[in-house]
Amino acid sequence: MIKQTNEKTGGGRTLLSIALAAVFVVAAFAIITADDSSTNSSADEGAYLGAATYSVPSATYPSLDVLPALTAGDTITLTDNVTCTTSFVVDKDNVTLNLAGFTLTFTGSDYKAVVVRGVDGKLTINGGGSSTIAAMGDEMCAVYAYDDAVVNITANITVGNYGTGIYAEDDANVTFKGNIECGDDSDGIDAWNDSVISIKGNIECGDGSNGIYAYGKAKVTVTGNIECGDGSNGISALGDSVITIKGDITVNDLTSEYSRGISAGDTAKVTVTGNITVTGECSRGVDVWDKTVVTIKGNVTVTGTDSWGIYFGQEAQITMTGKLTVSGTDSEYAVLWYFDVGDKHVYFDIEDGVKSGSWLVYADEASPDAFFKIRESDGGGLDTMMILLIAVVALVVIAAAAFFFLKK
Repeated sequence: MIKQTNEKTGGGRTLLSIALAAVFVVAAFAIITADDSSTNSSADEGAYLGAATYSVPSATYPSLDVLPALTAGDTITLTDNVTCTTSFVVDKDNVTLNLAGFTLTFTGSDYKAVVVRGVDGKLTINGGGSSTIAAMGDEMCAVYAYDDAVVNITANITVGNYGTGIYAEDDANVTFKGNIECGDDSDGIDAWNDSVISIKGNIECGDGSNGIYAYGKAKVTVTGNIECGDGSNGISALGDSVITIKGDITVNDLTSEYSRGISAGDTAKVTVTGNITVTGECSRGVDVWDKTVVTIKGNVTVTGTDSWGIYFGQEAQITMTGKLTVSGTDSEYAVLWYFDVGDKHVYFDIEDGVKSGSWLVYADEASPDAFFKIRESDGGGLDTMMILLIAVVALVVIAAAAFFFLKK
């Protein structure tokens, strides 16, 4: 059931009990008669929350209309698992949904489970532990925020096939602490149009999915790992989006093909501090074009027939400080694609890098604005730390020899 707290109700528990009883009768009648119309709901977005609270027993409900509208600052606390078949909509300030370790499951044909909207839409979802929002209908989004809405979540999210864990657009701001698990053909994160999403936790998606999809001026930061199945993209970034991953990206493509660790275009900026590992036929560790800028501080490992480690074109720029490893029949270390002159490619082996300071640069004079550069240590040279270590050891040996000589 759902346990509610509301300091504004004061001592009116008797009246509240009477109201509860009346609402239960109305709710039961609505379920029995299968009437699709419901109080405080819209045809496209289900039940609204916005002005008083009370308890409902654990069960399957056609909607959360059994709750009257909440006022700003109210809290709903689950005391058991609850299942709903329409959306749960918040458009009031500082509403709290305490899952208390239970699961709030959404099924049915509504595409959005929890909806937070408008400048006054501010929702906190907490409960910690095993608390979960489960959007199990196909093509369902677990949390949808838009129009300056603010959402803070400390819980886990589970969605079915063709679903989305968190979708934010139009200046929405979402902070999430927990793990996201998606089915096949799903997006862990969808970020659009100036939205900001911050994740502390891991994202796991099935086959044919995007760990993160970002467009416009969206900003996404993930402190955690991304893992996707066959035929997936760890990251898909377009527009002026900015994505930062403080963890690893893994795409395990075991039965299909065309997986990507990073896929990006337009003027997107992507930074990954961990490692990128992609397995599968015709896969790419990094696949970027237009004026995309990518920075990778870890290693990139690509394994599979006809696979390429780095694939870049136009004015895309890629900088790596880790190691690039590519293996598999007919695979390539790095490939530059000329978009504007037909299907022309320039293939680079590891030894084709041109030394520039401590970097090896892979580029072509016909396309000077596009480049891939990597620390020289990956091309067989010594990196800065190794050189420094050798210098220190040499100095110690010389000092010891001098001391021994002077002592004699």
